[in-house]
Amino acid sequence: MTLDTDKWPIFSLLDGEFLSSVRIACVFGSSGNEAVLVTKDDDVFALGSNCSGCLGLGAASLNKRHAFPSLN
Repeated sequence: MTLDTDKWPIFSLLDGEFLSSVRIACVFGSSGNEAVLVTKDDDVFALGSNCSGCLGLGAASLNKRHAFPSLN
């Protein structure tokens, strides 16, 4: 299955190689400007404006991708 990313501008921040590794994504925020991604390797990333502090990054940060440590 292909991830349909064309309707979400936040994905334009990612390069094509990384985007092709995304298995599932959850886009949220009032403008769809924040997302949590899981790759095919089960790595979890958060990116976006984080204006509400929902990404688990510890502070508001603009357009930074953050990898979370393994949950296993």
